Amino acid sequence: MKDSKGSVRLLVCVKERISPTSPSCAARGSGELLARLDAELTRRGHPGRVEIINCFGQCNRGPNMRIAPGGRFFYGVGPDRLDEVITALEEALAVESVSQGRSDP
Repeated sequence: MKDSKGSVRLLVCVKERISPTSPSCAARGSGELLARLDAELTRRGHPGRVEIINCFGQCNRGPNMRIAPGGRFFYGVGPDRLDEVITALEEALAVESVSQGRSDP
């Protein structure tokens, strides 16, 4: 869900294809990653910064995530890359905070 404090958020694809032979972010664990991200971002003081999206059109490269608006894409995200994704999101939040004259990302 989008946080009311700002527009920077993390989009997480949860697309699940019907065919078990077709790749999808959900089949590769994006739901579990979403839960872990949401919990960790809440713990770090950034609740509501994760938004579900149904497809980026890159199913072969999933699970996929993107910092929005207009930020970096992350392809093939697994548990080992969650810190990288969170760090990038926190950097985007800091930039947003500075650009809006706030001291709290």
